Amino acid sequence: MIEAELLANDVLESSTAVSGASNWSQSNWLEAFYIPYKTSPNQFWMFHQNLKWVYLNSGSPSNIWLFFSSTGDWLWTKKSIYHYLYSNGLSSWLYLQTNGTLLRWNSSSW
Repeated sequence: MIEAELLANDVLESSTAVSGASNWSQSNWLEAFYIPYKTSPNQFWMFHQNLKWVYLNSGSPSNIWLFFSSTGDWLWTKKSIYHYLYSNGLSSWLYLQTNGTLLRWNSSSW
């Protein structure tokens, strides 16, 4: 499917460089981020505009793990549900607001 271009193999598919901002990119779903150095196409540190420093570990856009450095927690998401993230440490869903605040689902509300 990848060879037929029916399935993306690039975690940050369709991201474009931000003009005049070295190493900054804008994704059509993951928003703006800065990658200072990439040692692997699917595992690297990045500065996300709302999450701040995260370690991205993924094989495809349908399975994204982000190590959230400020809490030491792994968060899971994918392109089709992002701004919703599942917290491995909290065993709970989170919602990322545009101001960077994470809301936690408590069984009936955020």
